[in-house]
Amino acid sequence: MISRHKRHLFVASIFAWLMLSVFAVGALAPALSGTAQDSRFMLAAPTIPSPFDMEFENGTQGEWIKWNATDAEPKNYTVTRDGDVHLSGSWDGSEIDVNLNHLSSDELSH
Repeated sequence: MISRHKRHLFVASIFAWLMLSVFAVGALAPALSGTAQDSRFMLAAPTIPSPFDMEFENGTQGEWIKWNATDAEPKNYTVTRDGDVHLSGSWDGSEIDVNLNHLSSDELSH
């Protein structure tokens, strides 16, 4: 027969295990279900539609690439060309315009 002291210790251990299990599942339930998440921590990529392909001769002035990107919380942007930063800055959600006047390659891709 189990002594009274050991029985109380066993009951207390089971009670503590049940309480901690319920707390752990309750704390993880929103993340597991994917429904009640805090919107401050939800990350989503901005929507960046690709501009139309364009052709122009070297030396042509007034050519621009225009992006109408959207994001729930716009903050900043970076435009790169061949891995190098071409243009960057703060972004308020408005159209991003890149002037192509200074580029003199035979073929450019974006």
